[in-house]
Amino acid sequence: MSDASKHQSYTDPRLVDFLRLTRDFVWEADAALRLIYASRRAIDVIGHLPEDLLGKPLTDFGAFVDRQGNPRQVSMNGNFRDACFLATDKQGERHWLCLSAIALFDAGTGAFQGIRGIARPLAKPIAASR
Repeated sequence: MSDASKHQSYTDPRLVDFLRLTRDFVWEADAALRLIYASRRAIDVIGHLPEDLLGKPLTDFGAFVDRQGNPRQVSMNGNFRDACFLATDKQGERHWLCLSAIALFDAGTGAFQGIRGIARPLAKPIAASR
């Protein structure tokens, strides 16, 4: 299946409207965890143009952290919800995010195919909001 037909659903008018309405950065990564889709909100949420993100792992732009900002491991080949992520934009400014994602598996073989997720901006670091 070609990339164009694989992502044909991103042109569905209803989905496009939802993507335009959300404050979240919506993304998808392939089985090698390289970003293959990045919504226009990427620039507002993590300070990068969507096209600058494509083909690169999300972790090239930041790291998963705990509530105090310490490095944390998150499995990118499984589901996760509300994982803290500290992204750095082109100017070196840090952006605190909350990421949730769903892993994608081939229905026939069960092989890992990629992951789809959202990144929600946090107004301030979690540890400071307590």
